[in-house]
Amino acid sequence: MNPDKPAAMTDISFCFALCSRRRPVLLKQALESILSLDIPDGVGFSILVVENDDQPQYAALMESLKTRAKITYVVEPVAGLTCARNRVLTEALALGVDWIGCIDDDVTISRDWLQHMAKAISDYPDTHFFLGNWLRGKNPQSPDWYPHPPPFNTAPTGRRIKRTAGGNIALKRTVFSPDGMGLKYDHRFRFVGGEDTDFTLQYLNKGGIIRSVIEARGVLRYYFGKEREMYKDVVGY
Repeated sequence: MNPDKPAAMTDISFCFALCSRRRPVLLKQALESILSLDIPDGVGFSILVVENDDQPQYAALMESLKTRAKITYVVEPVAGLTCARNRVLTEALALGVDWIGCIDDDVTISRDWLQHMAKAISDYPDTHFFLGNWLRGKNPQSPDWYPHPPPFNTAPTGRRIKRTAGGNIALKRTVFSPDGMGLKYDHRFRFVGGEDTDFTLQYLNKGGIIRSVIEARGVLRYYFGKEREMYKDVVGY
């Protein structure tokens, strides 16, 4: 991917957005997977990284990657995932992109992710919110008998769904622009989690449609300790 290459005519502009705090190794893995994507014809591609820290540490990493893609790097000093996610929305509006693809910094995605997502965007023009799919990588410290976590999304591509998470999605600009739905992440969930569930409910309550794109695959690379891993599988979060 060469950001200095003359831009071709595009049908849509698509920006990958990641929020991250003090996880440079995981972030680099996520970015490497994005930089390895096959970019469909007619799709303008860029990356947005929001570092959520008042003591930023990613500048050198961003500098090392700038020759490989068009990357916008900003710092959101106010701690909290809702602050970082809302900064993504603000920056995406300023960049003027049509769509954003949001993955967590501990997720790596398949090389054909954008091809499948772009096809779904074309096939379902009534839909402004798509959910990909991902597996949670098994903790290498887990015993051999411990089951591999199931995939998050099992719905076939195109099926309407009502359950999402923020770690592998695509959003159209109209979802968060002031002249559209104008959605934001609620700061009541700043430190407790659940902000992505609330965002989904806001969107659905305004009549939005969410569809699955099961081929847009990711793998969650962050491993919890065995005790927390087992607890999460029991309680579901």
